[in-house]
Amino acid sequence: MRQLRISRLFTAVFLLSLPLLFTSCGGDSDTTPAANSVEGNWKILSIKLSPGLDVPPLGKVTDLLTAYGLLRQTTCLTDVSFTFKSDGTLTSSNPASCTANVAEIKVQTGIDLAGTNKWSLTGDQLTITAADNSKITVTSTVTNGSMVWAYKRALVDLNGVPSNQDVTFEFRRS
Repeated sequence: MRQLRISRLFTAVFLLSLPLLFTSCGGDSDTTPAANSVEGNWKILSIKLSPGLDVPPLGKVTDLLTAYGLLRQTTCLTDVSFTFKSDGTLTSSNPASCTANVAEIKVQTGIDLAGTNKWSLTGDQLTITAADNSKITVTSTVTNGSMVWAYKRALVDLNGVPSNQDVTFEFRRS
């Protein structure tokens, strides 16, 4: 029972943090993007929380990517590839490791994996809009083949204790 609650917490935390990135499979962009452009193919390297969430039996979790993989026993998050196209659309691969999570993602987020997301960048503010018009805006920095997103999010731990978290995603160009 406890393992199931931990698994659901991580599913909810991750899905609340990344609800707009999961879309249908897409092809590569036709042009090579500039080195410091959001356009192109990306893979997740890390998802960090600060100050972190208290998750028994793991304790204080600040590395969500590793904890999610351990608790869900999947490499889905590190296997998926995201493509930001020059026409403002965002698609993702749908690797076999994510197959078991497709329905869960739809239930938790309302995002249909068959949908297409849109993206726009104004200064360093990257906005991703899902097919249902829900939006998330992050501060995005792209340098030397890496992209970092930073934003704040209110999360609740397994004990029902709410906290404000600084969430940081790091991607590498693939």
